[in-house]
Amino acid sequence: MLVARWIDSFSGQQRMVEDLINGIATRCEPAVWDRISPTAFDMDPPEVRGYIRASATLIVDREVTTATLDMSEVTDFIIHRMKRGVADNLVRSTMARIAKQHPSHLRPAA
Repeated sequence: MLVARWIDSFSGQQRMVEDLINGIATRCEPAVWDRISPTAFDMDPPEVRGYIRASATLIVDREVTTATLDMSEVTDFIIHRMKRGVADNLVRSTMARIAKQHPSHLRPAA
């Protein structure tokens, strides 16, 4: 019974963290796009991914801190996981946006 409660609690926490990650990433997308769009199209895909991640760091830190300010149960490990998850989501969504707007930019050279 105790194990079942722990699993339910853990699963609920997982869902909460994933929901927070997705929401924070969505809120951060416009600010990250504004930062990277002027120069992103002059870079190779690996450079763009790194540039997105680096450019998003301050924005993600601020948003995760704000979102978790009143959550006493959120540990440093969860905050670190959230920052990484938000950054990963931002890299995926921004690369997809670049590919949609400039598909030839992300094709490997022949």
